[in-house]
Amino acid sequence: MREKPNNCQGCGVALPKSWAWCRDCEPKCVDCGESTKRQRIRCKSCGNAQRWSRPEGREKQAAAIKRLWDTDEGREKYTAAIREFQADPGYRKLKGDISKGMWDGPGFRERHAVIMAEAREAPSFHDNMSAGSRRVWEDPEHRRQQSESRKRVWADPERREQQRERQREYWAGPERRRQRSLIVTELHSTPEYQEVYRAGLETRHVPSGPEHYNWKGGCKPWYGEYPVEFDEALRLQIRERDGFTCQLRYEPENGRAHDVHHIDMDKQNSGPDNLITLCRSCHIGLAHGPGEHYYRIGFEALVGHS
Repeated sequence: MREKPNNCQGCGVALPKSWAWCRDCEPKCVDCGESTKRQRIRCKSCGNAQRWSRPEGREKQAAAIKRLWDTDEGREKYTAAIREFQADPGYRKLKGDISKGMWDGPGFRERHAVIMAEAREAPSFHDNMSAGSRRVWEDPEHRRQQSESRKRVWADPERREQQRERQREYWAGPERRRQRSLIVTELHSTPEYQEVYRAGLETRHVPSGPEHYNWKGGCKPWYGEYPVEFDEALRLQIRERDGFTCQLRYEPENGRAHDVHHIDMDKQNSGPDNLITLCRSCHIGLAHGPGEHYYRIGFEALVGHS
């Protein structure tokens, strides 16, 4: 049986079997001029943009997404599709460029703020956000991807500085700090929060011993009791010798006596050449800093050691 010839639907010229239009007659998008592939007035991208620009279009899309997320199968299919896209480096770059272009565009931040403010007024907004976040973060693969993404961001010194600068700008205004303080105070005063907080304390596992992040190998002999000779008179003598000034930050005493620190970390060695004046912040910071003996050489030089 002879096959029916395939001709262009516009001009009638012969075409390959899978073609419907020739290059000259192919429908073009009325917005961007790109090929629509079918007999449409807009391409897929411009059509989606137009639908999302109308309130009824957004409501229709939101209802479709809600129907998808109401089923376990729908959530799994959506999550699998997103993971497939995210695994492609080209997709991540494209998504980043699109997001940057959106946020740099005029008026986008203002429109986004208005939309989010309206959404937060809905009673179910916070419950839906919390439930969605819990579902997402229960996935070990999602947590791993988020961890790797954060590490990539903070590995770049320029990105770190940009993040710090944004945080400084955010908290620079006293009004911002005042609003934050009022919100936190109001939240903590609610019976619901206090009940949840107490329940969390009862069930929370607080690591101790080798599991604690600040574990340094256990109790050491020189972390014991101070000797009798390390009394108030000796501490006053050392502080007077150092001019009642912290020898690390050079801050004078201001209503509170500075601490006296054992340079070699041995509390039993309370000779004047092993003692130095530090403020409370520096004294506490030594235990959480880069190491017990990090400042030892400098301290010994200050008190006259070679």
